[in-house]
Amino acid sequence: MSELKHTEGPWTLRPLNEEIGEYEIVGPRHNDDTGESEYIAIVCGGLPESEANARLIAAATELLEGLWETHAALCLSNPEYVGSGLWRRNRAAIAKATGEYD
Repeated sequence: MSELKHTEGPWTLRPLNEEIGEYEIVGPRHNDDTGESEYIAIVCGGLPESEANARLIAAATELLEGLWETHAALCLSNPEYVGSGLWRRNRAAIAKATGEYD
């Protein structure tokens, strides 16, 4: 896998104001007690799907790692997988997440 350039996971979802759909996603080094901040994203809502969007962002590091490991295992164990439509979609998703190519 190409060298990752994102903040190390896991990322944590924290509600700011659930009534209006505002959430923050923070990295593992974020510490309110010491003031060390590691903000990944803030979802400013008002949309019915704001919480779902925030959860998806918070899960991104685990999703990418799982996809990469599954993709690599399938490449080694299933010759029919390589070059298939699923292989192309998985490669495109990994490339999009890592900035490997547009």
